[in-house]
Amino acid sequence: MRTFTYDGFTMLELLLTLTILSAVGMLAVPTLSRHSDQAASQTTRQSMAVLRGAIMTDYRTDMFESLPYPADPARAQHPQLKYLYDNPISFAAANPDSIEATSAWTYDASTGRGWSGPYVDHAAGMRARYQANATHGFTSVYGETGDPSPVDGWCNPIVLQQPITSGGMASAKNLNHARLVSAGEDGVLQTPIDVMEPTLAQTGDDILVYLRGR
Repeated sequence: MRTFTYDGFTMLELLLTLTILSAVGMLAVPTLSRHSDQAASQTTRQSMAVLRGAIMTDYRTDMFESLPYPADPARAQHPQLKYLYDNPISFAAANPDSIEATSAWTYDASTGRGWSGPYVDHAAGMRARYQANATHGFTSVYGETGDPSPVDGWCNPIVLQQPITSGGMASAKNLNHARLVSAGEDGVLQTPIDVMEPTLAQTGDDILVYLRGR
């Protein structure tokens, strides 16, 4: 009977194997990272398309062609996507002296007008809590800490910018330059809020979707 013996790998063979595996791993990591970023970018664009439809088709129809916009000067004087989730009357209830408290936000079935949200699906992973991070560009202009907000593929808030102003306040109805903005892969929101037509140098890797198609 023939007997086979096995003495295991030599040290040289082990080192060679580890070197090959390490090289393969180094090649695989950038590929996986690239695919991950591509998936995050695709998810972001899909989410922004859903948001655009919710604002343009549903919210504006119910809310007299207005953007999700805080009427009260105690709030940040800019559109806030919070109102896609929460009826403005919820702010009015806690702030009885606010402009919201004097407005009719309740849905009227006879006219088909009034807030009838939420306008985006919570189950779709598009509701998170707003994170005010000034170092990354997410200031209180876009909402207050604790507000609900949709998120992009990198789990950062998607914001609504409306650079057209009237009397020092954002115009709630002007769509010419209104846009949804994601901070992109680096997580830093670079697009200037007051520039109507930002350049590529100004937006960096931000992802922009204009409410009025381009």
